[in-house]
Amino acid sequence: MLVSRLLLPLLHGCAGGDACEGAAEGACDTSEATPRVDTGVPIFAQEDPTPEWTAIDVGDTLREVLAHGFPNAQALKETYLGMMANGDASCPGSDTILSEAYILGCVAPSGYFYSGVCVYEGNVLENEAGTTTSWGLGGDFLLEYPDGDVFEAGGGATWSGQQTPDGDETYESALRGTWIDASSETWLGQGFSGLFEARGGVRAGEPWVAIDGGVAIGDADLYFDDLRWDWGGPCRGTPAGSVRLRDTRGYWYVWSLEGDCDICGDVVFHGDTNLGPLCLDLQPLGADVWHSLAMP
Repeated sequence: MLVSRLLLPLLHGCAGGDACEGAAEGACDTSEATPRVDTGVPIFAQEDPTPEWTAIDVGDTLREVLAHGFPNAQALKETYLGMMANGDASCPGSDTILSEAYILGCVAPSGYFYSGVCVYEGNVLENEAGTTTSWGLGGDFLLEYPDGDVFEAGGGATWSGQQTPDGDETYESALRGTWIDASSETWLGQGFSGLFEARGGVRAGEPWVAIDGGVAIGDADLYFDDLRWDWGGPCRGTPAGSVRLRDTRGYWYVWSLEGDCDICGDVVFHGDTNLGPLCLDLQPLGADVWHSLAMP
Protein backbone atom coordinates (compact mmCIF):
# COMPACT_ATOMS: atom_id res chain seq x y z
CA MET A 1 0.00 0.00 0.00
CA LEU A 2 1.41 3.38 -1.03
CA VAL A 3 1.16 6.35 1.34
CA SER A 4 1.79 9.92 0.26
CA ARG A 5 5.04 11.28 1.65
CA LEU A 6 3.12 14.34 2.80
CA LEU A 7 0.98 12.13 5.09
CA LEU A 8 3.84 10.28 6.78
CA PRO A 9 4.58 13.05 9.32
CA LEU A 10 0.90 13.11 10.32
CA LEU A 11 0.82 9.36 10.88
CA HIS A 12 3.85 9.63 13.16
CA GLY A 13 2.23 12.32 15.30
CA CYS A 14 4.04 15.38 13.92
CA ALA A 15 6.12 15.54 17.09
CA GLY A 16 8.32 18.26 15.62
CA GLY A 17 11.97 18.31 14.73
CA ASP A 18 13.09 16.63 11.50
CA ALA A 19 9.82 14.76 11.13
CA CYS A 20 7.99 17.98 10.31
CA GLU A 21 10.48 19.36 7.91
CA GLY A 22 8.97 19.80 4.48
CA ALA A 23 5.39 19.30 5.69
CA ALA A 24 2.64 21.53 4.37
CA GLU A 25 2.04 24.72 6.32
CA GLY A 26 -0.05 24.00 9.42
CA ALA A 27 0.28 20.23 9.11
CA CYS A 28 2.35 19.99 12.30
CA ASP A 29 0.16 22.20 14.49
CA THR A 30 -0.43 19.86 17.47
CA SER A 31 -2.34 22.26 19.65
CA GLU A 32 -5.62 20.46 18.87
CA ALA A 33 -4.13 17.00 18.33
CA THR A 34 -5.05 15.64 21.79
CA PRO A 35 -7.97 17.64 23.19
CA ARG A 36 -8.54 17.41 26.94
CA VAL A 37 -11.68 15.48 27.84
CA ASP A 38 -13.71 17.06 30.61
CA THR A 39 -14.93 14.21 32.82
CA GLY A 40 -16.75 16.53 35.19
CA VAL A 41 -14.59 15.29 38.11
CA PRO A 42 -12.58 18.09 39.76
CA ILE A 43 -8.84 17.56 40.05
CA PHE A 44 -7.28 18.58 43.36
CA ALA A 45 -3.64 18.78 44.28
CA GLN A 46 -2.76 16.03 46.74
CA GLU A 47 -1.08 17.43 49.82
CA ASP A 48 -0.12 15.74 53.06
CA PRO A 49 -2.69 16.69 55.72
CA THR A 50 -1.61 18.59 58.80
CA PRO A 51 -2.81 17.47 62.23
CA GLU A 52 -5.50 19.59 63.86
CA TRP A 53 -4.92 17.93 67.25
CA THR A 54 -1.87 17.47 69.46
CA ALA A 55 -1.11 14.38 71.55
CA ILE A 56 -2.54 16.31 74.52
CA ASP A 57 -5.77 16.94 72.61
CA VAL A 58 -6.05 13.21 71.83
CA GLY A 59 -5.64 12.40 75.53
CA ASP A 60 -8.24 14.97 76.57
CA THR A 61 -10.75 13.55 74.08
CA LEU A 62 -10.17 9.99 75.28
CA ARG A 63 -10.61 11.02 78.92
CA GLU A 64 -13.84 12.84 78.09
CA VAL A 65 -15.27 9.86 76.21
CA LEU A 66 -14.29 7.30 78.86
CA ALA A 67 -15.74 9.44 81.66
CA HIS A 68 -19.20 8.25 80.57
CA GLY A 69 -18.27 4.56 81.01
CA PHE A 70 -17.69 2.08 78.23
CA PRO A 71 -20.23 0.37 75.93
CA ASN A 72 -21.26 -3.09 77.04
CA ALA A 73 -23.96 -5.56 76.11
CA GLN A 74 -25.21 -6.00 79.67
CA ALA A 75 -26.42 -2.40 79.86
CA LEU A 76 -28.44 -2.87 76.67
CA LYS A 77 -30.06 -6.04 77.98
CA GLU A 78 -30.92 -4.48 81.35
CA THR A 79 -32.40 -1.37 79.75
CA TYR A 80 -34.51 -3.34 77.28
CA LEU A 81 -35.84 -5.89 79.79
CA GLY A 82 -36.44 -3.14 82.36
CA MET A 83 -38.66 -1.24 79.93
CA MET A 84 -40.44 -4.39 78.76
CA ALA A 85 -41.32 -5.20 82.38
CA ASN A 86 -43.53 -2.11 82.44
CA GLY A 87 -45.86 -3.53 79.79
CA ASP A 88 -48.73 -5.97 80.22
CA ALA A 89 -50.48 -8.80 78.38
CA SER A 90 -52.19 -6.41 75.97
CA CYS A 91 -49.19 -4.16 75.24
CA PRO A 92 -46.67 -5.34 74.24
CA GLY A 93 -47.88 -8.84 75.16
CA SER A 94 -44.49 -10.23 76.27
CA ASP A 95 -41.66 -9.48 78.67
CA THR A 96 -38.99 -10.31 76.08
CA ILE A 97 -40.39 -10.03 72.53
CA LEU A 98 -41.72 -7.14 70.45
CA SER A 99 -43.69 -8.79 67.68
CA GLU A 100 -44.80 -7.41 64.32
CA ALA A 101 -48.29 -7.01 65.75
CA TYR A 102 -47.01 -3.92 67.59
CA ILE A 103 -44.78 -2.53 64.86
CA LEU A 104 -46.93 0.63 64.66
CA GLY A 105 -46.89 1.00 68.43
CA CYS A 106 -49.06 0.67 71.51
CA VAL A 107 -49.32 2.38 74.89
CA ALA A 108 -49.42 0.23 78.05
CA PRO A 109 -51.49 1.27 81.11
CA SER A 110 -48.17 2.22 82.76
CA GLY A 111 -47.72 4.96 80.15
CA TYR A 112 -44.84 3.24 78.34
CA PHE A 113 -44.95 3.22 74.54
CA TYR A 114 -43.72 0.20 72.54
CA SER A 115 -43.10 -0.02 68.80
CA GLY A 116 -40.93 -2.00 66.40
CA VAL A 117 -39.65 -5.56 66.51
CA CYS A 118 -37.13 -7.13 68.87
CA VAL A 119 -36.28 -10.53 70.33
CA TYR A 120 -34.42 -11.44 73.51
CA GLU A 121 -33.47 -15.08 74.13
CA GLY A 122 -31.33 -16.70 76.82
CA ASN A 123 -29.93 -20.21 77.18
CA VAL A 124 -28.07 -22.34 79.71
CA LEU A 125 -26.22 -25.52 78.67
CA GLU A 126 -24.61 -27.91 81.13
CA ASN A 127 -22.39 -30.85 80.16
CA GLU A 128 -19.10 -32.48 81.10
CA ALA A 129 -17.18 -29.46 79.73
CA GLY A 130 -18.89 -27.14 82.20
CA THR A 131 -21.74 -24.63 82.16
CA THR A 132 -22.31 -22.27 79.26
CA THR A 133 -24.71 -19.37 79.64
CA SER A 134 -25.63 -17.18 76.68
CA TRP A 135 -28.15 -14.63 75.50
CA GLY A 136 -28.89 -12.54 72.44
CA LEU A 137 -30.84 -9.35 71.79
CA GLY A 138 -31.64 -7.91 68.39
CA GLY A 139 -34.17 -5.76 66.61
CA ASP A 140 -35.26 -2.37 65.33
CA PHE A 141 -37.45 -0.54 67.82
CA LEU A 142 -38.42 2.62 69.66
CA LEU A 143 -39.56 2.48 73.28
CA GLU A 144 -40.73 5.59 75.12
CA TYR A 145 -40.79 6.35 78.84
CA PRO A 146 -43.88 8.07 80.29
CA ASP A 147 -41.89 11.34 80.52
CA GLY A 148 -41.16 11.28 76.77
CA ASP A 149 -37.53 10.10 76.78
CA VAL A 150 -36.89 7.33 74.27
CA PHE A 151 -34.77 4.20 74.08
CA GLU A 152 -34.28 3.28 70.44
CA ALA A 153 -32.03 0.92 68.53
CA GLY A 154 -31.33 -0.84 65.30
CA GLY A 155 -28.85 -3.63 65.88
CA GLY A 156 -27.95 -6.48 68.16
CA ALA A 157 -25.99 -7.56 71.24
CA THR A 158 -24.78 -10.99 72.34
CA TRP A 159 -23.03 -12.43 75.37
CA SER A 160 -21.78 -15.87 76.38
CA GLY A 161 -19.84 -17.24 79.33
CA GLN A 162 -18.43 -20.66 80.14
CA GLN A 163 -17.22 -22.01 83.46
CA THR A 164 -15.25 -25.26 83.50
CA PRO A 165 -15.06 -27.78 86.36
CA ASP A 166 -11.40 -26.83 87.03
CA GLY A 167 -12.34 -23.16 87.61
CA ASP A 168 -11.37 -21.58 84.30
CA GLU A 169 -13.77 -19.02 82.82
CA THR A 170 -14.18 -17.58 79.31
CA TYR A 171 -16.48 -14.78 78.17
CA GLU A 172 -17.38 -13.18 74.84
CA SER A 173 -19.62 -10.27 73.96
CA ALA A 174 -20.46 -8.26 70.85
CA LEU A 175 -22.35 -5.05 70.07
CA ARG A 176 -23.42 -3.85 66.64
CA GLY A 177 -25.69 -1.19 65.22
CA THR A 178 -26.94 2.03 66.80
CA TRP A 179 -28.33 2.40 70.35
CA ILE A 180 -29.36 5.38 72.46
CA ASP A 181 -31.33 5.90 75.67
CA ALA A 182 -32.07 9.58 76.17
CA SER A 183 -32.73 9.05 79.89
CA SER A 184 -29.24 7.69 80.61
CA GLU A 185 -26.30 9.74 81.88
CA THR A 186 -23.81 7.09 80.71
CA TRP A 187 -22.36 6.30 77.27
CA LEU A 188 -25.82 5.04 76.29
CA GLY A 189 -27.23 8.53 76.74
CA GLN A 190 -24.49 9.87 74.43
CA GLY A 191 -25.47 7.30 71.81
CA PHE A 192 -23.48 4.32 70.55
CA SER A 193 -22.86 3.19 67.00
CA GLY A 194 -20.40 0.63 65.70
CA LEU A 195 -19.26 -2.97 65.64
CA PHE A 196 -17.39 -3.99 68.75
CA GLU A 197 -16.27 -7.17 70.52
CA ALA A 198 -14.98 -7.94 74.01
CA ARG A 199 -13.55 -11.22 75.24
CA GLY A 200 -11.88 -12.36 78.41
CA GLY A 201 -11.61 -15.00 81.06
CA VAL A 202 -9.84 -16.32 84.11
CA ARG A 203 -6.62 -18.34 83.93
CA ALA A 204 -4.98 -19.71 87.07
CA GLY A 205 -7.19 -17.42 89.13
CA GLU A 206 -6.25 -14.20 87.29
CA PRO A 207 -8.50 -12.32 84.85
CA TRP A 208 -7.66 -11.06 81.37
CA VAL A 209 -9.72 -9.10 78.86
CA ALA A 210 -9.37 -7.70 75.32
CA ILE A 211 -11.44 -5.37 73.14
CA ASP A 212 -11.58 -4.96 69.35
CA GLY A 213 -13.58 -2.87 66.93
CA GLY A 214 -15.05 0.48 66.06
CA VAL A 215 -17.01 2.56 68.55
CA ALA A 216 -18.73 5.91 68.03
CA ILE A 217 -19.87 7.53 71.28
CA GLY A 218 -21.55 10.88 70.82
CA ASP A 219 -19.33 12.80 68.40
CA ALA A 220 -16.18 10.74 69.04
CA ASP A 221 -15.05 7.96 66.67
CA LEU A 222 -12.70 5.37 68.16
CA TYR A 223 -11.19 2.09 67.02
CA PHE A 224 -9.60 -0.43 69.39
CA ASP A 225 -7.04 -2.78 67.90
CA ASP A 226 -6.62 -5.77 70.24
CA LEU A 227 -6.29 -3.63 73.36
CA ARG A 228 -5.53 -6.26 76.01
CA TRP A 229 -5.20 -6.36 79.81
CA ASP A 230 -3.74 -9.36 81.66
CA TRP A 231 -3.73 -9.14 85.45
CA GLY A 232 -1.79 -12.41 85.65
CA GLY A 233 1.00 -11.11 83.41
CA PRO A 234 4.11 -9.10 84.27
CA CYS A 235 2.35 -5.75 83.67
CA ARG A 236 -0.48 -6.52 86.11
CA GLY A 237 -3.22 -4.90 84.06
CA THR A 238 -1.33 -2.20 82.17
CA PRO A 239 -2.60 -2.83 78.63
CA ALA A 240 -0.93 -3.43 75.28
CA GLY A 241 -2.40 -2.63 71.87
CA SER A 242 -3.57 0.53 70.17
CA VAL A 243 -6.40 3.05 70.21
CA ARG A 244 -7.30 5.10 67.15
CA LEU A 245 -9.19 8.37 67.22
CA ARG A 246 -10.63 10.06 64.09
CA ASP A 247 -10.79 13.82 63.70
CA THR A 248 -13.58 15.84 62.06
CA ARG A 249 -11.92 15.52 58.62
CA GLY A 250 -11.71 11.73 58.79
CA TYR A 251 -7.98 11.43 59.56
CA TRP A 252 -6.80 8.98 62.21
CA TYR A 253 -4.53 9.42 65.22
CA VAL A 254 -3.05 6.15 66.50
CA TRP A 255 -1.90 5.79 70.10
CA SER A 256 0.14 2.63 70.60
CA LEU A 257 1.10 0.86 73.82
CA GLU A 258 3.94 -1.57 73.20
CA GLY A 259 3.34 -4.02 76.04
CA ASP A 260 6.37 -2.84 78.04
CA CYS A 261 4.24 -2.04 81.13
CA ASP A 262 4.39 1.69 80.33
CA ILE A 263 1.24 3.83 80.32
CA CYS A 264 2.92 6.15 77.79
CA GLY A 265 3.00 5.66 74.03
CA ASP A 266 3.51 7.78 70.93
CA VAL A 267 0.60 9.28 69.02
CA VAL A 268 1.04 9.05 65.23
CA PHE A 269 -1.07 11.10 62.83
CA HIS A 270 -2.01 9.84 59.36
CA GLY A 271 0.47 6.99 59.57
CA ASP A 272 3.69 9.00 59.47
CA THR A 273 3.64 12.11 61.69
CA ASN A 274 4.75 11.43 65.26
CA LEU A 275 3.07 13.90 67.63
CA GLY A 276 4.97 12.71 70.69
CA PRO A 277 4.01 10.70 73.76
CA LEU A 278 0.65 10.45 75.48
CA CYS A 279 0.48 9.06 79.01
CA LEU A 280 -2.89 7.74 80.13
CA ASP A 281 -3.73 5.09 82.71
CA LEU A 282 -6.23 2.68 81.14
CA GLN A 283 -6.39 0.22 84.04
CA PRO A 284 -9.80 1.64 85.13
CA LEU A 285 -11.11 1.02 81.61
CA GLY A 286 -9.88 -2.58 81.72
CA ALA A 287 -11.57 -3.12 85.09
CA ASP A 288 -14.81 -1.62 83.73
CA VAL A 289 -14.75 -3.92 80.69
CA TRP A 290 -13.97 -6.96 82.84
CA HIS A 291 -16.75 -6.37 85.37
CA SER A 292 -19.39 -5.88 82.64
CA LEU A 293 -18.13 -8.91 80.72
CA ALA A 294 -17.95 -11.31 83.65
CA MET A 295 -21.59 -10.89 84.72
CA PRO A 296 -24.40 -13.01 83.22
